[in-house]
Amino acid sequence: MKLVNKIKFERCVNIIREHLEVNDNILFSNTRSMDGVDARHTLYKLCSQSSIRNNVISKHMEEKGIKVSDSNISASIKRINKLISDDKDWADVINKLENYL
Repeated sequence: MKLVNKIKFERCVNIIREHLEVNDNILFSNTRSMDGVDARHTLYKLCSQSSIRNNVISKHMEEKGIKVSDSNISASIKRINKLISDDKDWADVINKLENYL
C-alpha cells in the first residue's frame, strides 16, 4: 500500500507542477507567498481526493523537506473547500485538476 500511496502522491505533485506552474522550490518550502500556499493547499486537496490520508500526506511532505502536521493539512483542505463553495473560478480550477486524477 505504501507504493500505491507514493505513486498517488507523486501524481498529485505532477498535476500541481504542470497545471499551476509551480516548481518544487515553492511547493516544498515554508514560503508564505500566496502562490506557494495555494499550491500546497491544492496539493493536499488532490491527495485527499485520491484517498490519501493526512498522516500519509504529512510523511511524503516531510520526505520532500517540509514538515506539516495532520491538523494543518485538515485546515488547508477546509480552506480550499470554502474557496470552492464561495468562488466559481476556484471551483472550476479544482474540478479541472481533479479530472487529471
